[in-house]
Amino acid sequence: MATHGMQMRIEGVGVLVDPVAESALPQGRLPPCTIPEGGRFWRYAKGEAHTVNRDPQYRELVENANTILLCITPACRITFLNRYAQQFFGYSAGELLGKSVVGTILPTTDSEGRDLGRIAEDTAARLGRHGAVDTEARCNGGRRVWVHWSNRAMVDRQGQVKEVICVGTDITERKRLEREADAYRGRLRALADRLAATEERQRRRVAAQIHDTVIQSLSLSNIRLGSVVAALEGAGMADPRKKVEGVRELLDQGIRECRGLMEDLVPSLLYEVGLLSALQAFAQRQSRIADTRIAVEVEQGDPDSVDDALRGLLFQCARELTANALKHAGRCGIGLLLSATDGHIQLQVRDTGRGFDPAALDDRPHDQQGGFGLFSIRERIEGLGGRLEIDSAPGRGTTARVIVPVR
Repeated sequence: MATHGMQMRIEGVGVLVDPVAESALPQGRLPPCTIPEGGRFWRYAKGEAHTVNRDPQYRELVENANTILLCITPACRITFLNRYAQQFFGYSAGELLGKSVVGTILPTTDSEGRDLGRIAEDTAARLGRHGAVDTEARCNGGRRVWVHWSNRAMVDRQGQVKEVICVGTDITERKRLEREADAYRGRLRALADRLAATEERQRRRVAAQIHDTVIQSLSLSNIRLGSVVAALEGAGMADPRKKVEGVRELLDQGIRECRGLMEDLVPSLLYEVGLLSALQAFAQRQSRIADTRIAVEVEQGDPDSVDDALRGLLFQCARELTANALKHAGRCGIGLLLSATDGHIQLQVRDTGRGFDPAALDDRPHDQQGGFGLFSIRERIEGLGGRLEIDSAPGRGTTARVIVPVR
């Protein structure tokens, strides 16, 4: 706040030094400082306090600064406030000078339940630790505002705090926007939770319909074809079995494909046993198909301690990320690693393949990312308050991490 002195820091506390008296002190001694008090400066030197006149230009600067300027004692008594502070809080200087900052411009407690009296006293006593703080404040008439305070201690030659200069900035609008953003993120997470649960129910419903309609119809058709073969043979038709068997093989193939589709939609092991068992079965199946090694490990915690919706989402992420590795990484090993700790669950899919530049993903149109896709994974995970991290570079493989909070 002072413009007519050099500034030092002594044991983490800001000190304003009088340049005239400082030059006369022996080396190593604590220099005196200049302190504004009630519209005056107090110079502390040689153990005595002397009033000096304020520079008119400096006075004009302080009084008309377009920011809140206060001076308070270590006991939180107001000793100075500029015109902007008076206008902002709606008080005259006479209404506030000599009074505690708590109970006037600072309420006893804020809307979050914090004890502002204790915060103010702690700030005045420990400036090295509380150089800046955001607090709720109260204007004359009761209107609540938010102020960012930058605080600086003024000390005498013995290093004792005599006053604290507080520079305040109105952050009420910023706090309002932050609250709106927090509320929006909360609604977005709730919507993502409901969406995940709804999709999981839909997958189960579709899988049940495939089982109860398509597979049952194909199985019954296959059985009836067996009866037709027997009847044709009894009627003396030449080699009817050979003609019908081709049809029965097509029916069997359709049944297998439908059961595979059911397993993709709702892996039976995922809900009957758990995420780890479902991923192990998935890895074994993909290893046979792709002729590559896919390993599944648990680093720590219990990965099955999540609800069905999150379990299904993590399985989809593992399947999509593994498919990406098989498609783009080339022939290489793939590892799936699960860990659950500190209120989060993490799925890591790592390959030792050719790698790529993650920044290139941002340049691809969303409709070219295909299926569930990295873009879709990121959107869904972020909707649940989590994140997707991609660590890769050409020639050194790829590691994808899905990290989701567990509620």
